[in-house]
Amino acid sequence: MTSFIETAVKAFDRIVEQSHCERLVVGYSGGLDSSVLMCLAAEYVKSRDLELGAVHIDHGLQDPSPQWAEHCIRRAEDLCVPCEVVVLDGQIPRGMNMEEWARNERYRVFKARADMRTCILTAHHLDDHVETVLHNAMRGSGPHGLSGIRPWRRFGDGYLARPLLQCRKTELLSYAKASDLKWIEDPSNEDERHTRNLIRRRLMPMLEAGFPGVVNNLQRLADVQSELVDMIDRNADITLDAAACPNHQIRIDTLLECEPQLRAFLLKRWLTRAGSPVPGQRHIDQILGHVLLAREDAMPLVHWSSCEVRRYRDHLYLMRRLGESPDLESVTWNLENEMRFPWGSLSARKNLSGGIDVGALENATIAVRFRGGGERCHPAGRTHSQTLKKLFQEWQVPPWERDLTPLIFVDGCFAAVGNHCVCHDFAAKPGAEGLEVVWEPNIYL
Repeated sequence: MTSFIETAVKAFDRIVEQSHCERLVVGYSGGLDSSVLMCLAAEYVKSRDLELGAVHIDHGLQDPSPQWAEHCIRRAEDLCVPCEVVVLDGQIPRGMNMEEWARNERYRVFKARADMRTCILTAHHLDDHVETVLHNAMRGSGPHGLSGIRPWRRFGDGYLARPLLQCRKTELLSYAKASDLKWIEDPSNEDERHTRNLIRRRLMPMLEAGFPGVVNNLQRLADVQSELVDMIDRNADITLDAAACPNHQIRIDTLLECEPQLRAFLLKRWLTRAGSPVPGQRHIDQILGHVLLAREDAMPLVHWSSCEVRRYRDHLYLMRRLGESPDLESVTWNLENEMRFPWGSLSARKNLSGGIDVGALENATIAVRFRGGGERCHPAGRTHSQTLKKLFQEWQVPPWERDLTPLIFVDGCFAAVGNHCVCHDFAAKPGAEGLEVVWEPNIYL
């Protein structure tokens, strides 16, 4: 028991030293593993200048989940740890399995709480680690999958760490019983239709019985793969940094100029740096084949989870999954208020060097519309009007953004196209006060 606690304390020390964090937040499900982590973390911070919090996520997938949340709140109160409960709606998108959705949602919630002074802690242990390596090997994963679970990494604006990754499940159970901890038993952990449960309950006991050193051997395999992954990722970072693209873009040439054997690794690193869940090999192959090698005027896309990759001209774009185009109608806009849409936000600010003439806005009705087809616009500073389609092409606006870009009308007359241009008749004169339209799409990761 003493060695288990010492191992955990050393792991906490390394995490705090490496991350320079001032606050630890435990991902607290209420199960055995996270209950042990909560207890250890609460004891650890007592003698240190660190804050401790917890977050419990109710996925809304099981009937007793509200009682589980109450259990977590009570146990956290016993340890004098503030516990936030986040309730999800349990609505799993079509085409996504329950485990994938639940994991993505957990990490989405965690990431939103990982600021520059915060490290998120999860209760993964050595058994989880080797089971992950074995699971990924069975799926035909490469070095990233075979490296298993990382002990810590950058995560959002903060860090994500696993202090118990060197500890066996049996050690956690012994500590929990000796400390008289109370925890939740989730019946879904017994369901062998889930591959991980099958590995945990059947395959690993068989392997350990036949090959007593299998856990250590799988751990060594993961360590070797981690070293390889670090080298691959460092080289990919050098390439991506040199390309100097926004996080959600990568140049086609950047991938094509890379050695063919390394393209998949460079693509995965780009996706990871942009905050995307890394897709399976099938999707990687589709991006490198169907999307990367498509004609320049084609607009292919590959989607997985909540993300998609599209191509426009000589770039790939990483985006949130758009789905069907929404039904867009005209909306009246009070210029003093920001207007929010699911795909972006619209606001206005004063500008002494351009924008819409303030005088033209007095007592006028301002409406926001969206492209219906056939619109023409006469941009300020030009001699004639052009179709909006031609202007979008000239401005190199990707096709999927065009229908979502707000068009501003003043008393029914076309006045501005998002933040791309002001129409000739509404442009503020030089030196006169103008109102600048600010359109900020949020469709990219």
